[in-house]
Amino acid sequence: MNAARRASLLLTVLVACAALAPSCARAGKPRGVNQAGWGSPMVTPTVLTARTYIEADLATVWEQFTRAEAYAAWSSAPCLEFGDDPGEPAVWGTPEQVVYRGEITRFENGSALGYTFRFEDAGFDEPPTPVDVRFEAAGPVVLVQVRHDCSGARQTAETIGALGWQKSLSRLKTLLETGTAMPWPED
Repeated sequence: MNAARRASLLLTVLVACAALAPSCARAGKPRGVNQAGWGSPMVTPTVLTARTYIEADLATVWEQFTRAEAYAAWSSAPCLEFGDDPGEPAVWGTPEQVVYRGEITRFENGSALGYTFRFEDAGFDEPPTPVDVRFEAAGPVVLVQVRHDCSGARQTAETIGALGWQKSLSRLKTLLETGTAMPWPED
């Protein structure tokens, strides 16, 4: 990169920093950072992600996501129905009240799972949002990664929260590694 391009790039970065500085100074700290300097869970992104390694075999972890009856032990709501082909329903809640529902969009045995997600009777009406779950065996553990794109569904993202998926995955990890799900955090 020649000197003129470097100078132009540096000037662009400095102008961007100067433009952001007043809002950071007013807050007394960088945006999205709490007093301790950690990213604030109060700022909810529109794409929610979570990941964890679980000490269990791939078949056991996969089963927790694809058998309706398995969800009750670790998820935020029991699962009433979970299909195994694209287009089939996925429904969570109780026989008396459905909490959220969607449909299967992807079912790649042991590697990837996708479905749509939409809150029912939550006091707001937003379009279904895609959830993508990936599974990767890594020796004696399985890496589970969740990506829930709530773009265009801000209230869905805020209801779940920045740590919502991480809480569920933590409960699943504890369940499979110890036999008992982690308690729900009080927050």
